[in-house]
Amino acid sequence: MPPALRMLAKVMTAELGKLGIWRMSTGLDPELAIEVEELGYGTIWIGGSPPADLALAERLLDATGGITVATGIVNIWNSDARTVAESYHRIAAKHPDRFVLGIGAGHREMTDTYTKPYQALVDYLDRLDAAGVPASGRVLAALGPKVLELAGARAAGAHPYLTVPAHTRHAREILGDAPLLAPEQKVVLDTDPERARATGRAAAEMYLNLSNYTKNLRRYGFTAEDVAAAGVAEEVGWTGYATGPMQQRWGALGGGVIAGTVWAAWHLVPYLQLHEPAWAFWQCAFTVAARVIIVWLHNNTGHSVFAAVLFHMTMNVTYSASEDGWSYDPAFAAPVMLAAAALVVALWGPKTLARYRFSSR
Repeated sequence: MPPALRMLAKVMTAELGKLGIWRMSTGLDPELAIEVEELGYGTIWIGGSPPADLALAERLLDATGGITVATGIVNIWNSDARTVAESYHRIAAKHPDRFVLGIGAGHREMTDTYTKPYQALVDYLDRLDAAGVPASGRVLAALGPKVLELAGARAAGAHPYLTVPAHTRHAREILGDAPLLAPEQKVVLDTDPERARATGRAAAEMYLNLSNYTKNLRRYGFTAEDVAAAGVAEEVGWTGYATGPMQQRWGALGGGVIAGTVWAAWHLVPYLQLHEPAWAFWQCAFTVAARVIIVWLHNNTGHSVFAAVLFHMTMNVTYSASEDGWSYDPAFAAPVMLAAAALVVALWGPKTLARYRFSSR
């Protein structure tokens, strides 16, 4: 951080302790907060873009005696700054030095109005300043260098999510020694490397469709193939193991629809954690239709698992290949994929998805 900005860095007043927990808001309640505090953790980070009323944070603080509660993070596109400021003051008055307001610009794939996020963050901070929210009581979700500098200049520090140790080192160099740096890094405890990687891929897959995360991972040595690799593990199971027996019992279309429904249900919780129910509905429809297409590809490429992996990886890379990203809308994508699946069924038949009805043979 340049010296002029470093001089403006604010020191956080809340005590975070050495260890904290990060959990989606849907998985938090006062009873768990009490248990977490009794176990000796210093902070509870509320994930999943909690709303502007900050009601959950207040309930967790009301139920506990000393643990700090932080938002990780309030989304500036969904939460009005004035309402957030009013909520902050209400909570700070009841629980002084126990609440940290984490804010961030979220993801362009989830927000139709996502434009010029850096300037939007600056404007949002201006409104919080005008409403009397102290810089010492807030942190920014910061991945790139520019927003990290902003976090050091106009907040108490940064709360980057889905990062790696190299990013943490770089972030500390940018922030300097004083501002808080509270990164989220995923760790798998396992003695089997392959099993650990599979566990890690399953946990990270939903984030690999979000361009700000994939762009940041690429800054630190990850490739497009790395961020798409989750499809490999899934297709080894779905296509390599499950597709054949399911087709034998229910036919190609039936097996594909059943597998797709289970596949969608597997992703339903993270869908609902990150999106509105309507988004989740259309994405589940997209997922079922995509599985039918994958079964069709599998049956028409000599039962190739590689074809399924390639299609799955292509879907993942498509979401994240753009340097700047774009708005993904399953309400548009799902009908397109459903129409493609319907065309495949009409032309190749539901029983096998492999007998082209207009073949001259």
